[in-house]
Amino acid sequence: MSKTKESETAPKAKIIYLEIDAHLDKYVVVRQVDGLSPQPAQTFRSENSLLQWVARQQKAAHDVVACYEAGPLGFVLYRQLHAMGVTCHVVAAKRWSENEDRVKTDKRDAKILCQRVESYHRGNHTVLNVLRVPTEEEERRRALGRQREAFKKELQRNAQRGRGQALLWAVRLKGKWWKGNLWESTQKQEPELLALLIPLREIILTIETQLKTLTRQLEEESIAENLRPKGLGALTWRMVQGEVCDFTRFNNRGQVASYTGLCPSESSSGGNRRLGSVNKHGNRLLRNYLVEATWRLIRWQPDWYAWKKWQPEYQQASGGRRKQIVVALARILAVDLWRLATEQTTLENLGLQPANPA
Repeated sequence: MSKTKESETAPKAKIIYLEIDAHLDKYVVVRQVDGLSPQPAQTFRSENSLLQWVARQQKAAHDVVACYEAGPLGFVLYRQLHAMGVTCHVVAAKRWSENEDRVKTDKRDAKILCQRVESYHRGNHTVLNVLRVPTEEEERRRALGRQREAFKKELQRNAQRGRGQALLWAVRLKGKWWKGNLWESTQKQEPELLALLIPLREIILTIETQLKTLTRQLEEESIAENLRPKGLGALTWRMVQGEVCDFTRFNNRGQVASYTGLCPSESSSGGNRRLGSVNKHGNRLLRNYLVEATWRLIRWQPDWYAWKKWQPEYQQASGGRRKQIVVALARILAVDLWRLATEQTTLENLGLQPANPA
């Protein structure tokens, strides 16, 4: 009997686990059949060759489960495998070696992760932090907001670079030195300094134009003014919504707070319980938007139930304690926005006034 016929008549495996270490120019894959030990790693130099090999694995088993770490390549591979009928998990990246031998290779990581995905698939959901994969539309909306953040950083970097160049000539540039009267006074400086500042100014003005266009687009995608509280602008609401992707993904308020990273850290042992600063394990950008919005809400929303609770202590506190209270309010705000988005409550019930009453 030929090899082809033998492979066709060979009994199918129950399940094949695949761990993929994805890079731009190669894919390192470890395969584990049923409960056997992981096999030696294989390397594929193109995406097509990997997908063709995965298709052959589907013929050899009743079910194929794949797993790879989230990274700069996004979720394209996940969507391709999902379209093929492969169960795929995207997990948060971490150092997988549990000992301190200071050895890290693609093959070693793939082997360890392959064993963990088997354990996860069998019901031990503590061994992997599996991420929720956004839809293509959710990813587009989030990417727009993050691009705006990147533009802001680039503008600040070039503005500061101009200030640094001016210091070499003992000139101090203040504020938006590239605009209006400030730029007119700057033009009176040495020609050598101007030769350095003019290209930076052109870059900054171009970025400002792009920022205005992108901001306008994001604000147009926000919800109506009568549906969001006063003090929470159209842009902020849109940025928060873009980072969350879908508020219905959360089942309870604890999951919402955990995603923001605004929960207190904890170090407890025996009968002692000690809470520390926020753990910052969640979405960094979302955390920034919530804290920024909270500072505005405590000014514009005096009847917000959370602010009424904390206001007496806030007024007696100062400095760092006030910031701690604002962080606590930001965590409550995240839960309130979730309740609003999922129609569990209304602005009126929360003591919030709409930005523009209908």
